[in-house]
Amino acid sequence: MRAQAARISPVAAAISWRGTPAIDVAAGVVDQLQARSVAVNWIGGCSRESEGLFSYRRKHRTGRFAGVVRLLETRTEGGV
Repeated sequence: MRAQAARISPVAAAISWRGTPAIDVAAGVVDQLQARSVAVNWIGGCSRESEGLFSYRRKHRTGRFAGVVRLLETRTEGGV
């Protein structure tokens, strides 16, 4: 699967914290959005390794998290 993801977005090919082949989904998505001139404000970090981010993998308990997508109007030269 990693090779398939890398064919679409090479930055998606990654190595896990255990040293095994992995897919960096966030990097792949950001790469594809930026290739289409979509402005992205990516707040990085590993949820498993960063205490400030929720991670079921780290604590084995459920919790909450959210993502925000905001669509902005495209402005043309006339300000419209």
